[in-house]
Amino acid sequence: MGERGNADRRGEEDDRAQVAESGGRGEVAGCGVEGGLNTVLRFSRATEPEELFTGQWQSRSTKLDAFKPFLDQRWQEGCTNAWKLWEEIKAQGCPDGQGNVRAHVSRNLRGKPQPVGPRLPSAHTVTSGA
Repeated sequence: MGERGNADRRGEEDDRAQVAESGGRGEVAGCGVEGGLNTVLRFSRATEPEELFTGQWQSRSTKLDAFKPFLDQRWQEGCTNAWKLWEEIKAQGCPDGQGNVRAHVSRNLRGKPQPVGPRLPSAHTVTSGA
């Protein structure tokens, strides 16, 4: 093994020794993250937050998955009301509840650009017949 591999292993051994001195549980310095050795090591070695996104809940399918393209399309068409979107997919047979649609809209669609169309006429223009 090269020099780099030995340095990594020595660093890991130092980390393990430091955690063992603290009674088998450790803390990532300055983060307030506590846990077992593997948890502490995983947090201390992560260089990007995405490295910590692992586990059983990642990329899990939902009842809403089949309707997400439709929701995205309707969002792009200008429908931004989660209740209205839920009613539309419920009529198409979606078994999921309104709360999950609202959560999807707020997590994934809010902030996505919407097409800018012509300005709507004012109430005065519509009622005056001009």
